[in-house]
Amino acid sequence: MDQVPASTSKYQYVRGAFPAVLPPGDRFDLVVALAVVEHIPEKDQPGFAGACLAALRDGGRVVITVPSSRVDDILKVLKAIRVVDGMADHQHYGFNPLNAIAVFERAGFKLERHSRFQLGLNNLLVFRKPTSA
Repeated sequence: MDQVPASTSKYQYVRGAFPAVLPPGDRFDLVVALAVVEHIPEKDQPGFAGACLAALRDGGRVVITVPSSRVDDILKVLKAIRVVDGMADHQHYGFNPLNAIAVFERAGFKLERHSRFQLGLNNLLVFRKPTSA
């Protein structure tokens, strides 16, 4: 686990297998998962979203990027013509970004932003944990 010492920064960077590496009892303002969710088996995605919710303070955010399902079509073509190699085919199953939105909203998040980038082939999703009443 790599952490920036508290004495040098007001930020804490925690690296490792989420959520197991989180310091017990700590709550965070932000969880970032770039190009991660689409590699989590669908049956485990609700647990991941729930762990993100539990790790955040009220009003905290989770920022994720997920590819368009079109990316898998492009990768299949590139693999067929031997431009790319070494892909794990089971990780490229036509992931639908709308499924990620549904999973995180069911966990209790509110979608704040959904935008596309890289010619529409990737999605940026920002969710906010509601504040307690």
